[in-house]
Amino acid sequence: TLGENDTVTPAMDTALTNGMRIRVQRYLDLTVTADGKTTEKSVAAENYSDAVEAMGITLGENDRILVATAEGEKQVKAEDNVSSGVIRVVRIRTEEITENEAVAYSTVYEDTEELYEGETETKTEGVEGEAKVTYTVTYADGEEENRVVKTKEVLKEAKNAVVLRGTKEKQNVFTDASGAPS
Repeated sequence: TLGENDTVTPAMDTALTNGMRIRVQRYLDLTVTADGKTTEKSVAAENYSDAVEAMGITLGENDRILVATAEGEKQVKAEDNVSSGVIRVVRIRTEEITENEAVAYSTVYEDTEELYEGETETKTEGVEGEAKVTYTVTYADGEEENRVVKTKEVLKEAKNAVVLRGTKEKQNVFTDASGAPS
């Protein structure tokens, strides 16, 4: 059965002949959301790319097409056959961002007989370093979705903290009831 907007070529009243090609173009009622706007329209389209274009929306090279399913949204390819009436176009863009970041220092322990067991003493304070990091950032509809390090250049090395750790055994001193060593 043809829908009210569907078309047939050649016209329905044309006499059929052997080998004649007949084309039925079905119109779908679609709801497309892109760039913060939702549009409803009946369009003739075989694939999602054509459907979105018929709604006056141009797809970017990296844009995603999501369709509503019973389980939620599902990503489809632009060349897939249209099977859903609710479509969302997600605009994807990437950019490179460079930031200076602190590089944490580590703590190194050195054993010493100058301190008793369980005692520690800072020999050298740690100093943070600095690095220039360039990221490739991906945005989906303007929201950051992913960030990947492209390059990292250390501008200033971090300086480790050095902590002395005591190894000297403590002498046990016994006292009598008066507190004097025995």
